[in-house]
Amino acid sequence: MFSLILLACLALSLACVLYPIYVIRPFRAQGARELAAALVVSRYRGMVTVIAAIAALAALAAYWPSQPVRWRRFSPRRLRASFVYSQCWRESTYSS
Repeated sequence: MFSLILLACLALSLACVLYPIYVIRPFRAQGARELAAALVVSRYRGMVTVIAAIAALAALAAYWPSQPVRWRRFSPRRLRASFVYSQCWRESTYSS
């Protein structure tokens, strides 16, 4: 069940990103309804992606206790540390 929820969240997020890119292509005629739908999807894309991420995290929180103790040792402190490290790396890479 956990993997199905994750796949559904991933598919929804990818659809929200890829559909407007597919419809709004240069040198291609778009229908009025098709273009309007792509613009609506691109308007609400961020909100849908955040909701999908929250649903995936909720599924992870429900799935986590069923794992063996060995896998649960990956504590939230280590997760936060990896997030902070990735943000520091990103800032040092893209700042001049």
